[in-house]
Amino acid sequence: MPDHEYASSGLLTVAGAAQFLSTSNRRVFELIRTGSLAAVRDGQKVKILASELERYVADLPAYEPVAV
Repeated sequence: MPDHEYASSGLLTVAGAAQFLSTSNRRVFELIRTGSLAAVRDGQKVKILASELERYVADLPAYEPVAV
């Protein structure tokens, strides 16, 4: 079962979060390091709440192309 299917339980691994955000594990770790994403430790694994990912996506600025 892919990690993103665990979203109903509330926690995703870094790989699951990366898949949810359509980005890399490295980018997810960078977002955590800079404080853009809150994460928790579960033993040796870092996990992100599904609600935190939804908050992050909702707060992203809208893309508005510049007229040339």
